[in-house]
Amino acid sequence: MRLEACPHCGKFGTLHRSRSRNFYERVVKFFLPYKIYRCSECGWRGFRYIGWTEKLFGSGTPARRKVAKWKIYSFVFVIFVLLILTFLYFEKIGTSLAPIVKEILQRGQ
Repeated sequence: MRLEACPHCGKFGTLHRSRSRNFYERVVKFFLPYKIYRCSECGWRGFRYIGWTEKLFGSGTPARRKVAKWKIYSFVFVIFVLLILTFLYFEKIGTSLAPIVKEILQRGQ
């Protein structure tokens, strides 16, 4: 149980963790610092912000904390794939990235 007030009914000590029900909830829970909670009093169910520190290292004593390496590796992998797809896209249309980057930098000055 979480000693926070329910956003719907306002009672303390009634929030507990809830499982993901669909793909959307799994994606939000995997990539963002949110967890799904349910109120045992009024039945409210929704996301609560937990923070990036707890998301990456877990909660509890420092001895129990561990880095979720699979989350970090999957994030790096997704960024790597996006960079490759961006490079392939610009190669396909026949434009190099350098003139576009120069133009963006010149606009910002």
